Amino acid sequence: KGSTKEPFKMTGGVGSWRYMAPEVVRYQNYCEKVDIFSFGLILFFMSSGRDPFYEMREADGMLKEYLKGNEPRPKTSDCHKALRDIMAAAWHQDPLKRPSATELASRLADVSMATKCSTCPSM
Repeated sequence: KGSTKEPFKMTGGVGSWRYMAPEVVRYQNYCEKVDIFSFGLILFFMSSGRDPFYEMREADGMLKEYLKGNEPRPKTSDCHKALRDIMAAAWHQDPLKRPSATELASRLADVSMATKCSTCPSM
């Protein structure tokens, strides 16, 4: 089982570039925090209804930016305010400073409780 103490090395170069952490794109050693980064991008998609980096004309635009050493992030202005800090934490440049999955779940539960809709059906 992988942990932040046991780095992984990418061997196949597979996956969707728009959802990859910079360290994976750069073929660097990485840990499970790449999944946190990707989850933040999925959260962006769910909140905004747009693919991450949709504003880049070229499909591999963010890939090129990562390879230049840049750290582009999606613009969150279309996203729910309560989710913006969670996404920013998931996209932290330092993978070890990204929250754990447990912490993300807790923060999302807090958002869910704070934004509970009185007319929505309960689950």
